[in-house]
Amino acid sequence: MLFDELVVFSVRASSGMELSDTISKDVADKVRKEIFDTRGVSNYEDLKIRKAGNKIFVRATVHVPDYISLEEAHDLTSKMEENIKNALENAEVSIHIEPRETEMPTEKLVEKLALEVTGVKDTHKTSAVYSDGKLYITLHATVDPKLSVQETHEIAKRIENEIVGSVPDVENVTVHMEPFSAKLQKGAAVDEEEVKEIIHRTTEAYEQVFRIKKIVTYVADKRRYVNIDASFTKQITIEDAHKIASQIEENIEEHFADTTVTVHMEPE
Repeated sequence: MLFDELVVFSVRASSGMELSDTISKDVADKVRKEIFDTRGVSNYEDLKIRKAGNKIFVRATVHVPDYISLEEAHDLTSKMEENIKNALENAEVSIHIEPRETEMPTEKLVEKLALEVTGVKDTHKTSAVYSDGKLYITLHATVDPKLSVQETHEIAKRIENEIVGSVPDVENVTVHMEPFSAKLQKGAAVDEEEVKEIIHRTTEAYEQVFRIKKIVTYVADKRRYVNIDASFTKQITIEDAHKIASQIEENIEEHFADTTVTVHMEPE
């Protein structure tokens, strides 16, 4: 591809270097505006705008948060490219998506912000879900069991305010407040044999229709994962088996913080 005579003006932004060839500053401003007006974009780098004849070519690398899925990132890219084409009329646009480089994942940042609020003893079951350009955050936080409902509500509001003020694109924060229990142990720190003992104790009530075949438990990124292969009697329906498996998962997770339990169902 041969481009018109190169005329470069460079603007150093916090996101990187921009190069523009034989185009006006107005065109560059339009491109930047469309990028930043796209909800979900953190920043960009390596923006290149070039002109060949009456056609404009735009290339850029855009950074998005870690909670945006691959499908959502693709939709965001398509929307951004279409908006730039509409703004420039005759343009070919290619946007490359990369995850935003941060000191910690969004969910870990949420937990850190919550733990910095006075009165919060622990957090667990934190999730950050991105949908239709909006971020929804949920987490469980524990406090002194002797606090009143009013005092607990005020702590929850402070947690919400801290998160909204520090995390971009937040549409809603839901904080589930619980009384602190010393019995709730960090899954990553618990001995594996103790985990298996609690699993067997928890599943005793379902022995007539349920049998454990294998337990696999491991720790990754300070979180305990428990995978249970279980067989159900052939007569049980998938609806009933699913209810039992879900109940077992919930019952085991109640014993530990930072633990994910998955029951794999098989016929006997």
